[in-house]
Amino acid sequence: MKLRRRFLWISSLIFLVVQGLMGQGVTWQQYFYVVNKIFPDSKEINVLLPQEEESAQKHAIARAATLFKMKVKIFLASDARSIGSNFKLIPENSVVIIYNAPLVNEKNTMLYILTQAKEKKLALITANREYSDAGALVGLLRDETGHLRVYVNLKYSPGLAAKFTPEFNQKIGVAQVLQ
Repeated sequence: MKLRRRFLWISSLIFLVVQGLMGQGVTWQQYFYVVNKIFPDSKEINVLLPQEEESAQKHAIARAATLFKMKVKIFLASDARSIGSNFKLIPENSVVIIYNAPLVNEKNTMLYILTQAKEKKLALITANREYSDAGALVGLLRDETGHLRVYVNLKYSPGLAAKFTPEFNQKIGVAQVLQ
Protein backbone atom coordinates (compact mmCIF):
# COMPACT_ATOMS: atom_id res chain seq x y z
CA MET A 1 0.00 0.00 0.00
CA LYS A 2 2.83 2.41 0.87
CA LEU A 3 4.63 1.53 -2.35
CA ARG A 4 1.48 2.29 -4.35
CA ARG A 5 1.06 5.67 -2.63
CA ARG A 6 4.70 6.52 -3.18
CA PHE A 7 4.43 5.55 -6.85
CA LEU A 8 1.30 7.69 -7.29
CA TRP A 9 2.95 10.62 -5.53
CA ILE A 10 6.13 10.41 -7.64
CA SER A 11 4.10 9.93 -10.83
CA SER A 12 1.94 12.96 -10.09
CA LEU A 13 4.98 15.08 -9.23
CA ILE A 14 6.71 14.11 -12.48
CA PHE A 15 3.49 14.80 -14.40
CA LEU A 16 3.17 18.23 -12.78
CA VAL A 17 6.76 19.15 -13.62
CA VAL A 18 6.53 17.96 -17.23
CA GLN A 19 3.13 19.59 -17.71
CA GLY A 20 4.42 22.83 -16.21
CA LEU A 21 7.40 22.89 -18.54
CA MET A 22 5.48 21.99 -21.69
CA GLY A 23 2.04 23.50 -21.23
CA GLN A 24 1.04 27.11 -20.82
CA GLY A 25 -2.22 26.50 -18.95
CA VAL A 26 -2.71 25.43 -15.36
CA THR A 27 -3.66 21.78 -14.96
CA TRP A 28 -6.18 20.46 -12.50
CA GLN A 29 -3.39 18.53 -10.78
CA GLN A 30 -1.58 21.81 -10.20
CA TYR A 31 -4.71 23.42 -8.75
CA PHE A 32 -5.32 20.47 -6.42
CA TYR A 33 -1.66 20.24 -5.42
CA VAL A 34 -1.69 23.86 -4.25
CA VAL A 35 -5.03 23.44 -2.48
CA ASN A 36 -3.71 20.30 -0.78
CA LYS A 37 -0.59 22.12 0.43
CA ILE A 38 -2.29 25.32 1.61
CA PHE A 39 -5.47 23.73 2.98
CA PRO A 40 -4.49 20.16 3.95
CA ASP A 41 -7.68 19.70 6.02
CA SER A 42 -9.96 20.70 3.16
CA LYS A 43 -11.21 17.55 1.48
CA GLU A 44 -14.08 19.12 -0.46
CA ILE A 45 -13.35 21.57 -3.26
CA ASN A 46 -15.83 23.67 -5.21
CA VAL A 47 -15.19 24.41 -8.88
CA LEU A 48 -16.93 27.18 -10.82
CA LEU A 49 -16.84 25.97 -14.40
CA PRO A 50 -18.47 27.39 -17.55
CA GLN A 51 -21.09 25.00 -18.86
CA GLU A 52 -19.45 24.73 -22.28
CA GLU A 53 -16.24 23.44 -20.62
CA GLU A 54 -17.93 20.63 -18.67
CA SER A 55 -17.38 17.80 -21.14
CA ALA A 56 -13.77 18.82 -21.81
CA GLN A 57 -12.77 19.29 -18.16
CA LYS A 58 -14.88 16.87 -16.10
CA HIS A 59 -12.62 13.84 -16.59
CA ALA A 60 -9.44 15.80 -15.75
CA ILE A 61 -11.07 17.26 -12.63
CA ALA A 62 -12.16 13.78 -11.49
CA ARG A 63 -8.67 12.39 -12.08
CA ALA A 64 -7.02 15.16 -10.06
CA ALA A 65 -9.59 14.84 -7.27
CA THR A 66 -8.95 11.11 -7.06
CA LEU A 67 -5.21 11.61 -7.02
CA PHE A 68 -5.41 14.04 -4.09
CA LYS A 69 -8.30 12.22 -2.36
CA MET A 70 -10.67 15.16 -2.50
CA LYS A 71 -14.36 15.48 -3.23
CA VAL A 72 -15.38 18.00 -5.86
CA LYS A 73 -18.60 19.90 -6.35
CA ILE A 74 -18.79 21.36 -9.83
CA PHE A 75 -20.97 24.42 -10.26
CA LEU A 76 -21.78 25.01 -13.91
CA ALA A 77 -22.28 28.57 -15.09
CA SER A 78 -23.87 29.61 -18.36
CA ASP A 79 -24.46 33.29 -17.55
CA ALA A 80 -24.16 35.84 -14.74
CA ARG A 81 -27.48 34.74 -13.23
CA SER A 82 -26.33 31.13 -12.90
CA ILE A 83 -23.11 32.30 -11.25
CA GLY A 84 -25.21 34.16 -8.69
CA SER A 85 -27.41 31.15 -7.96
CA ASN A 86 -24.37 28.87 -7.74
CA PHE A 87 -22.61 31.11 -5.24
CA LYS A 88 -25.66 30.86 -2.96
CA LEU A 89 -25.06 27.08 -2.86
CA ILE A 90 -21.36 27.25 -1.98
CA PRO A 91 -20.87 26.85 1.78
CA GLU A 92 -19.06 29.48 3.83
CA ASN A 93 -15.34 29.05 4.58
CA SER A 94 -14.75 26.73 1.65
CA VAL A 95 -12.27 26.57 -1.21
CA VAL A 96 -13.42 27.58 -4.69
CA ILE A 97 -11.43 27.14 -7.89
CA ILE A 98 -12.46 29.69 -10.51
CA TYR A 99 -11.86 28.28 -13.99
CA ASN A 100 -10.27 30.90 -16.23
CA ALA A 101 -12.88 31.65 -18.92
CA PRO A 102 -14.37 34.75 -20.55
CA LEU A 103 -17.66 34.42 -18.64
CA VAL A 104 -16.05 34.72 -15.20
CA ASN A 105 -13.48 37.27 -16.36
CA GLU A 106 -16.06 39.96 -17.18
CA LYS A 107 -15.59 42.94 -14.88
CA ASN A 108 -19.06 42.84 -13.27
CA THR A 109 -18.91 39.09 -12.77
CA MET A 110 -15.44 39.33 -11.26
CA LEU A 111 -16.59 42.03 -8.86
CA TYR A 112 -19.59 39.93 -7.83
CA ILE A 113 -17.47 36.81 -7.26
CA LEU A 114 -14.88 38.71 -5.21
CA THR A 115 -17.62 40.36 -3.13
CA GLN A 116 -19.28 37.01 -2.44
CA ALA A 117 -15.91 35.48 -1.57
CA LYS A 118 -15.26 38.23 0.96
CA GLU A 119 -18.73 37.94 2.53
CA LYS A 120 -18.70 34.14 2.73
CA LYS A 121 -14.97 33.90 3.58
CA LEU A 122 -14.24 31.76 0.53
CA ALA A 123 -10.71 30.95 -0.51
CA LEU A 124 -10.58 31.66 -4.25
CA ILE A 125 -7.97 29.88 -6.34
CA THR A 126 -7.51 31.17 -9.87
CA ALA A 127 -5.18 31.29 -12.87
CA ASN A 128 -6.21 34.87 -13.70
CA ARG A 129 -3.87 37.73 -12.77
CA GLU A 130 -6.71 40.25 -12.46
CA TYR A 131 -8.50 38.06 -9.93
CA SER A 132 -5.28 37.50 -8.06
CA ASP A 133 -4.48 41.21 -7.90
CA ALA A 134 -8.06 42.15 -6.97
CA GLY A 135 -8.35 39.83 -3.99
CA ALA A 136 -8.40 36.12 -4.86
CA LEU A 137 -6.45 34.30 -2.17
CA VAL A 138 -4.24 32.21 -4.47
CA GLY A 139 -3.18 32.90 -8.02
CA LEU A 140 -1.42 30.28 -10.14
CA LEU A 141 0.22 32.51 -12.69
CA ARG A 142 2.91 32.24 -15.33
CA ASP A 143 5.86 34.60 -15.05
CA GLU A 144 7.64 36.19 -18.02
CA THR A 145 9.72 33.04 -18.55
CA GLY A 146 6.64 30.81 -18.62
CA HIS A 147 7.19 29.19 -15.23
CA LEU A 148 4.16 28.66 -13.04
CA ARG A 149 4.31 30.69 -9.82
CA VAL A 150 2.04 30.77 -6.78
CA TYR A 151 0.93 34.21 -5.62
CA VAL A 152 -0.94 34.71 -2.36
CA ASN A 153 -3.10 37.78 -1.72
CA LEU A 154 -4.01 38.25 1.94
CA LYS A 155 -5.90 41.49 1.33
CA TYR A 156 -9.24 39.93 2.35
CA SER A 157 -7.81 37.08 4.44
CA PRO A 158 -5.44 38.69 6.97
CA GLY A 159 -6.16 35.88 9.43
CA LEU A 160 -4.14 33.51 7.24
CA ALA A 161 -1.00 35.67 7.35
CA ALA A 162 0.59 33.60 10.14
CA LYS A 163 0.37 30.49 7.94
CA PHE A 164 2.54 31.96 5.18
CA THR A 165 5.91 31.94 6.87
CA PRO A 166 9.06 32.11 4.71
CA GLU A 167 9.63 28.38 5.33
CA PHE A 168 6.06 27.49 4.30
CA ASN A 169 6.27 29.73 1.23
CA GLN A 170 9.50 28.10 0.14
CA LYS A 171 8.09 24.63 0.74
CA ILE A 172 5.08 25.13 -1.56
CA GLY A 173 6.75 27.55 -3.97
CA VAL A 174 5.00 30.82 -3.19
CA ALA A 175 6.59 33.53 -5.31
CA GLN A 176 4.94 36.51 -3.60
CA VAL A 177 2.63 37.28 -0.68
CA LEU A 178 0.58 40.46 -1.02
CA GLN A 179 -0.79 41.95 2.21
